[in-house]
Amino acid sequence: MKGVYHLYFGDATRHPIIGNYLRSLPDMPQKIVLRDVPQSRYSRLWRLVREVYRLRSHRSWSLKCHDVASAVVGVFLWRVRVIYDSHEIYASLATGVMSRFVELLERIAISRADIVVFPSDYRAEYYE
Repeated sequence: MKGVYHLYFGDATRHPIIGNYLRSLPDMPQKIVLRDVPQSRYSRLWRLVREVYRLRSHRSWSLKCHDVASAVVGVFLWRVRVIYDSHEIYASLATGVMSRFVELLERIAISRADIVVFPSDYRAEYYE
């Protein structure tokens, strides 16, 4: 692995966990994929897909996905060296049918990622 691309559906430059990774691993090459993200969720998703597709020639780098949307894009477009850092149980942030759909997306991302990072044992057990 030559380095790590950090992928987040929002503005990764403002995400505190991504900032911690960048500061704690100064010797490892790391890059943030999305900066100055559009306000529209659809525009952000399109830009996320476009950027991951554009970076596919750099597959010697790992792709660290920090949310369910970026993880799903990552496991289907990047396919190798995908790390899903599950900061939240994203299905719990939605309601009704959308909650079930998000849970399905999370389970797909978890099953296809090469490495999954859970912040606690509780969150790991939730997906077992």
